[in-house]
Amino acid sequence: KDPSKVDRSACYMCRYIAKNIVAGGLAEKCEVQVAYAIGVADPVSLMVNTFGTSRIPEE
Repeated sequence: KDPSKVDRSACYMCRYIAKNIVAGGLAEKCEVQVAYAIGVADPVSLMVNTFGTSRIPEE
């Protein structure tokens, strides 16, 4: 797919965020999910899951 499409660019950004959470020592594992809706510029949902490996409280 073309990087200008929102699903591809959002995938790259989620990967970047997850890698930086792990590299920064905030968690051992991390998954970032984002959801977009047609006609809405901003994400409608954002979820970060560290699978219980976070080093700080999840609040």
